[in-house]
Amino acid sequence: MNIIEKNNPLKKPMLPQEDEHRVIDISKMENDFMLVVIEHFDTEKPKEKINILLNGVQTKFYFVENPVPFTIHITIPFSSLPDGDYTVTYTVTDVANIGYSEPAYVKIINSELTSIPILSLKKETKSSVIATLSNIQEVDNVSVTFYIAVRIPSNPELYTYINTSDGNWSPLIILPAIATDGSYIIIQSNAGYYTYISTTSKPSPDFLMHTNNKFVFKYLLNNRKWIHCSGNKELPTSGDNVKYMTPNDVITASTLMNGEQYAETSTDPRGQVLIEVIDNEIESVTVFAMLDNDIRIYDSVELNF
Repeated sequence: MNIIEKNNPLKKPMLPQEDEHRVIDISKMENDFMLVVIEHFDTEKPKEKINILLNGVQTKFYFVENPVPFTIHITIPFSSLPDGDYTVTYTVTDVANIGYSEPAYVKIINSELTSIPILSLKKETKSSVIATLSNIQEVDNVSVTFYIAVRIPSNPELYTYINTSDGNWSPLIILPAIATDGSYIIIQSNAGYYTYISTTSKPSPDFLMHTNNKFVFKYLLNNRKWIHCSGNKELPTSGDNVKYMTPNDVITASTLMNGEQYAETSTDPRGQVLIEVIDNEIESVTVFAMLDNDIRIYDSVELNF
């Protein structure tokens, strides 16, 4: 819908209640309606009608009485406006070939009623996932980090998560939740990187991050919690309670790229984020997303190729 025309005599409506971010917070308003102000336009026809449209849908109309006021004030009850983004335009009857006015844009929220953000992933196709972020109170952009998870073949209860958001493909090791105290996990890699550890075997925001420079990572289960051990500490390297992984077991950036697995993210027409995963070697991956400024907000979905 093309609602902007050159030299359009119908200027955009004014929304005096919006803040500098084009947001109207209902909980901070003294009135229970949104005020739309239209500047004076020349007319000699009585009973001319102004139609207010929100997102292209007629919401309110107003009959212009003579004498025409310098500004026209039209109110729309907040009770009829769900939280969300709105494009506000208007039309005027009997004004030929004008169409829509210039648009005004506003976001309506109610910070007293808005709950915590919700991040949800939904399988879109066999190889793609749609990520939707809702209940956002902040007006600034919110960043979401995506990961791809692959089971480590020699230790099926372990996962390696690959950060796809910055292109660095940082491995993320998920340790098993069910194990016996005194168990050890020893991970050896031929490259240094950040390692993120979760205390559960499923995607979880309960991450502990460690920077490893010696390329040997050791974890001890103590009182049902995995503890990161120094590379210099002597730990057993064999036995029933020991799982040892070599560089061939840990999926690194080079092996991931060589295996022709990658992910592409884009924004679809609905304003949601679409992530597509392509892999020619494995049967399934888990796509995991986490809110950057609040790691408690997360979701995951499995893709089977």
